[in-house]
Amino acid sequence: MLGDRALAVGGRDLLTSNGTQWTRSDAVLVNDVNGVACAPPSAPAREWGRAVIVGGGSLKLRLVGDHWVDDFGSKPFSDLHGAWVDPTGAFWGVGGSFNASPRAGASRTASSPATARHRPSTIEK
Repeated sequence: MLGDRALAVGGRDLLTSNGTQWTRSDAVLVNDVNGVACAPPSAPAREWGRAVIVGGGSLKLRLVGDHWVDDFGSKPFSDLHGAWVDPTGAFWGVGGSFNASPRAGASRTASSPATARHRPSTIEK
């Protein structure tokens, strides 16, 4: 929730609700999006944004003011499945290859899992 608004994602859609009606965002989504997280309404304003969405093929966007800022060209360059805003206000995205086959007892390779963290001017792997 962003104050009185809710966000939802799926496929190549980013939707915002005012509690009565859902509206499709005009943000450019270059890949499917499947994770969204918002800072709590009580959180102080942060220069790097108040919401984050993540998706396939390194899709990462942050809501700064009323505009979505694209971090698509930043590491990690991997599929991201979920998003979280931690108590410090940093944005997190986690994931790995959507196409990896599950295998019982198999360990993941170092290149398979992906973790992204955004705080002022930094995205790390």
